[in-house]
Amino acid sequence: LDSIRFAPRLSDVRPLLSEIDLGIITSIRSEAVCRIALEYMAYSKPIISTDVNILPEVVHDGVNGWCVPVGDSHAIAAALREGIKNREVLAKRGKQGRKILEEHFTLERQTAQTIDLYKKVISRHA
Repeated sequence: LDSIRFAPRLSDVRPLLSEIDLGIITSIRSEAVCRIALEYMAYSKPIISTDVNILPEVVHDGVNGWCVPVGDSHAIAAALREGIKNREVLAKRGKQGRKILEEHFTLERQTAQTIDLYKKVISRHA
């Protein structure tokens, strides 16, 4: 219990991200875009998340974190216990998250994919 702290609402989370060991996203409903997951990955932090909407595309279970069934508090607790007990797993998954971010979620890549999608839609309806 001494290693868990709840921070107040922050206008800029970046200073905090360098201090944490892992990020937790316990969304139970829509996550069309989950920016905090990408921010955790930018800081090489592993993530525990629920399997809501886009999160499984960002958080790869066993690779850059743990992706657990939505509403399963026991699975969240188990993932948290595993991460706390094994610092090497945290470091490895954090590095993998940064790698995934750099390979798949850059502004350039996201822009190119969006343009490609628009081109496909336009060509089908032209």
